[in-house]
Amino acid sequence: MEGNIKLKNFDVNTSFVVKGVAILMMLFHHLFRNGLDICERFEIVYFPFPEKNIRNIASVFKICVAIFTFVSGYGLFLDYSKNSITSERWILKRLIKLLSGFWVIVIFSWIICQFLDGRFLSCYFYNGFIKGFAYIVIEFFGVSQVFGTPKFVTEWWYMSAAVTFILLIPLIYYAKSKIYLLLLYIIIFPRILGIGYQGGMGIYSFVFVFVLGAFCAKYDVVNRFITFGSEKKYIKFATECLLILLGYKFYRQIPIDVLWEYHFGVYPLLIIFFVIEFIANIPKVREILIFVGKHSANIYLIHTIFLYIYMSGFIYQKPHFLISYAIILLYSIGSSIFIEWLKDRIGYRQIINTICRRVCK
Repeated sequence: MEGNIKLKNFDVNTSFVVKGVAILMMLFHHLFRNGLDICERFEIVYFPFPEKNIRNIASVFKICVAIFTFVSGYGLFLDYSKNSITSERWILKRLIKLLSGFWVIVIFSWIICQFLDGRFLSCYFYNGFIKGFAYIVIEFFGVSQVFGTPKFVTEWWYMSAAVTFILLIPLIYYAKSKIYLLLLYIIIFPRILGIGYQGGMGIYSFVFVFVLGAFCAKYDVVNRFITFGSEKKYIKFATECLLILLGYKFYRQIPIDVLWEYHFGVYPLLIIFFVIEFIANIPKVREILIFVGKHSANIYLIHTIFLYIYMSGFIYQKPHFLISYAIILLYSIGSSIFIEWLKDRIGYRQIINTICRRVCK
């Protein structure tokens, strides 16, 4: 494989900054978005902001999924391009790394939730033992969204997308000379077949931004954009702020089922450019976002258990919406820190790293 693609400004730590921003968006989105019935059951104080504006912003923060997907496409493409192992071994290594983090949390969730309210058995075994066991295996390997089987936590649907994207990378890499056509094909394919928008939890809805991430990695688009006009930073900052505001208006006005490539591709990319160029270089902010970004996968897997299952009243019944937000963030980060500590304590991380090294031989 070719290894001539180099990271400049969009390095590993900067990707953590972007992930940090994305997970903060995700928490806000899951807390306050439009159409969330749980918000109607509590008296949430949004002062001094209009509730409608906060709910609208939270709804637009659905772009967090696209941001994560872009970073995955970018990083996986680069990782694949500089590896000398076979495609099969690379896929196996990446799947082990992805799922190993999921396994710890899913097993903990099964045990704790079964102890609290019997949720584990009721989720999987309502249709008999054999099917229940199959549902568990499918969930364990992160593909319940693909097979349409029960999910212990609805928001874990993205694990299926993450698994699918790893499988797609070798195909995207070997089609890299025609990646323009690949992006075009992804856009027109559902329209030709008449299947249209696949929904906010549809894997295909995010294939465009995933391939867009690979495209930007191949042609170094992010770094080219950052260095372009760097001598006129203030003008560029003002221009991008204006584009983000206008983009927000378009996001709200353009029906998502008409142009989801804009909602889950173009607009998130504009946010990513802005974060990398103007947010990621602020020293203290960068350190905080890197820290949050490193815990983003755990926060994603953990937070909805607190938010929607066991602690919704405690979280929402606070004197201000920002306090509710701080609580779910702190609980999720605290849980993630404990999980990472436990992985080191029991040697889990070392075991996974050893398995990955053997796979790469």
